[in-house]
Amino acid sequence: MRAWRAGFALTAKGSQLLNASRHLLDAAEAFCVEARQLERKLVGQLRIGVVGHTTMRAHARLSETIRRFRQREESVELMLSMLPPGTLEEALINGDIHLGIGYFWHRAPSLQYLPLFTEHQLAYCGQEHPLFLQAGNISVEEAARHDWAWRSYPLPDIPLPVENWRVTARADNMEAMAVLILSGHHLGFLPEHFARPMVEQGMLRALNAAQLCYHPTFHLVTRQNARQSEVVRAFTQDLLAAHQLPAS
Repeated sequence: MRAWRAGFALTAKGSQLLNASRHLLDAAEAFCVEARQLERKLVGQLRIGVVGHTTMRAHARLSETIRRFRQREESVELMLSMLPPGTLEEALINGDIHLGIGYFWHRAPSLQYLPLFTEHQLAYCGQEHPLFLQAGNISVEEAARHDWAWRSYPLPDIPLPVENWRVTARADNMEAMAVLILSGHHLGFLPEHFARPMVEQGMLRALNAAQLCYHPTFHLVTRQNARQSEVVRAFTQDLLAAHQLPAS
């Protein structure tokens, strides 16, 4: 820097150093802005498990959730798996999935359960079953005298005296349960929406829609809040919004 009577002036090297310093400060500011944006941006992977044969209405809401989520500032890889009800909690606890949607028969202390919607399950018989022609008004006592197909995994509480029913077959998914019922030998429960096409084709009939039924509640299940990532929290918010439920 040179001194002049009117003040000071930078040398050529000083001007170059000043310009370089300004560029450095501009770059540092740009870095800080980008870093702040990265803090707000959702990045990573989100693994979601959903119980199979959920209603189309529920699938539509899940699609709406994904649409909402994709409108966020995010760069997240989504992985969606259809899982049997018996494995959802285990997959969450083991870290195989981050979020599950299904029905559950107990509450693991490390997980958080938020109710989403209710599904209607009815008892059915196939067209070759001796109760087929009378189906619609079959009493609980009459139904209990026949062979039943049951799930191979625990079910939510059923408000029926099922403890002593004759269970002679088990299935771990809805297709297998339908096969057993369609055989004409076993009675069994199916989701009403899943059975409807077979009912319309005359292949199945509900035994008694008012009495031989139960209504499991589907839950969104995640790890407790302290263990959730920002990605899981954001997706949970969008899922609750798609179901028109208040944020937790």
